[in-house]
Amino acid sequence: SSNNRGENRMAITGFNTRYASAQMRVSSESMGNADGVAMARIGGSMFYASEEPGTRSALDQVFAVTELRALGDGTTDARYCAWRSTTDDFSVAVSLTNPDEESGCNTFSLAPVVDENYTVATWMDDENRRIVFSINDEVHYQDIEGPISIGDELFEMRVQSRAIGDGTKAVVYVDNLEMAPNAAPQ
Repeated sequence: SSNNRGENRMAITGFNTRYASAQMRVSSESMGNADGVAMARIGGSMFYASEEPGTRSALDQVFAVTELRALGDGTTDARYCAWRSTTDDFSVAVSLTNPDEESGCNTFSLAPVVDENYTVATWMDDENRRIVFSINDEVHYQDIEGPISIGDELFEMRVQSRAIGDGTKAVVYVDNLEMAPNAAPQ
């Protein structure tokens, strides 16, 4: 994906799933200015944080993602994030992973290397009531307190390239994409 102004995204989406894993990398072909960010992301809708399932609105929907990022200043990082929408259109959300940080995200100890493949996954572990974020062997969990409802809603996971910042281009490679309903790695 490329970006001449603001933000641009391209995605592969799978429906009726809350598990996604893939080999991913951010390419050195990505470019941008000092404020730009090129990223590879995997994640999606996990559940509704309410007693009743949603009605195709975003209110109380929880979205979680794992990201590999190449920053315009030449550094890299990897993050995991989860937010709960407080509006019908997800225009306002609260972080479940790190409410004290402006981004709402936490950082993996791994600093990814551009052009190197990583196994990246995000999924909902219903049995243990937690969202799981992983890159290679590093795994982080976000425990869920309060209600979780699924209902008959159409949940989706996505693999996404995302470019943020004027003139930023994100070149992302994805291989071995796996999506499955209510799956957890064995």
